[in-house]
Amino acid sequence: MRKHNGPLRIGVAGLGRIAQAHLDAITALPDEHAVLQAVATRRAPQDLERELGVTVHASYAELLANPDVDAVIICYPNAMHREAVVEAAQAGKHILVEKPIGMHAAEVEQMVQAAEGSGVALMSAQSRRFSDAVEAARRAMPEIGRVIRIVINFLVQFAEPPTNWWKDPDAAGDLIVHLQGSHSVDTIVWFLDAEPDWVAARTACVNPAFGGADEADMLLGFGDDVTASVHLSLNTKPYHHELIVVGTEGSIHMKEYPTGVPFGVGYDLQVNGKTRVEGPQSPTIYTKQLAEFVSAVREGREPLASGREVLRTTRALDAVVEAARSGRTVSL
Repeated sequence: MRKHNGPLRIGVAGLGRIAQAHLDAITALPDEHAVLQAVATRRAPQDLERELGVTVHASYAELLANPDVDAVIICYPNAMHREAVVEAAQAGKHILVEKPIGMHAAEVEQMVQAAEGSGVALMSAQSRRFSDAVEAARRAMPEIGRVIRIVINFLVQFAEPPTNWWKDPDAAGDLIVHLQGSHSVDTIVWFLDAEPDWVAARTACVNPAFGGADEADMLLGFGDDVTASVHLSLNTKPYHHELIVVGTEGSIHMKEYPTGVPFGVGYDLQVNGKTRVEGPQSPTIYTKQLAEFVSAVREGREPLASGREVLRTTRALDAVVEAARSGRTVSL
């Protein structure tokens, strides 16, 4: 991959809910590292160009044709990611794309081939990799001996979908599996540095406003003696998000909680009963994620959570979807 000199000039594609976290991240980085150059949105509010102080394109094609844009952050609905990534790669733009990177592993393989063929970076926005607590938990794993179990409870509450495309299975996929499961399964695969050998799963729809799965349970097996379980909910109040890693000589327990600031989270991480990280995450996980993306592009290296790396996560998610739909355990 070619190196990039000077600040990375970024275009943001899609200005929905998650885009604000990325816009704030760009602002948080020094101007010599990254600047917001342009945005693309089909429904631009009046005076948006004046508000942002950048060019507002009415289409994604216009954004990609802008010679002053070096990289794009893609914030489109899940089903649009493959086409948007391939087109960006063909235009020679470096790419940070919201998770899940693709709806199926075959799509991600196409994205990877397009990016590598054009010599551009492709990174999946697996933002929860970038908290200080998650990084510290992963580093602490040798302290608990051989890992035998991982448990993730990602239980949150949305009274209704915050954006219309969540209600459309063609746009969102298996909603909670791709929305929250993409984070949880990625954490497990990343921590163990392995893909599961088998997967069992069950999904359910409790709130009909979602139009798809808003509850899910997954069981993933690794080798003969490592099991990971994931429990997901969009109907749980108050918020419960925790990671437990059990080893032969101890355990890691991390709790994540909302801070009340948009997209702000705090953490309480304990390793073998002793606190390692406590308090709000600063800078935000989105700022740290973008810093990794920018650094990788400037250094000409593969970023953390690259498209090729996250293929493992996508293959595991494919197995989860198949297992939930079929009611059978799926071997990988």
